[in-house]
Amino acid sequence: MQRALIIDQHPVIRFALHDLLIDQNFTEIAEVNFDECAISEAFQRQPEFIIVGTDRQESAAFAIIKKLVMLSSTSKIIVFAADPTDDFSRCCLQIGAASVVSKSKDLSELISVVRDVVAEHSFPNPNTQKFDTCRMQNDAVVIDSDIQI
Repeated sequence: MQRALIIDQHPVIRFALHDLLIDQNFTEIAEVNFDECAISEAFQRQPEFIIVGTDRQESAAFAIIKKLVMLSSTSKIIVFAADPTDDFSRCCLQIGAASVVSKSKDLSELISVVRDVVAEHSFPNPNTQKFDTCRMQNDAVVIDSDIQI
């Protein structure tokens, strides 16, 4: 049995992602809005897989992803973002997301990423990477590169 959690503020997106995950043989799929209840839902359910949908590249997205990584260390996280910049994508990967997929891409790309993540392909290795501190400032991603974790 594979468990998944879909976090997105749009019910239509959650519905579409739910169907996509059913097609990928997920059997237990929960859906929640993009807010703090998403963290408690992830903690309670301990899903193997989490899709975090976000429309804006903002500090709230980084905060949710960081909390999910800390509370659900075994969950694989895919960020499903509206037109993610390279810096935003890099920061998401460095704080623990398995992948970042643009909402503007064809859903077949998301399906490929889901399959790869489930098969545990192409994960960042936190033991060999330098982690930058990523934050938002005036609607732009700011990366402080001098911090080692």
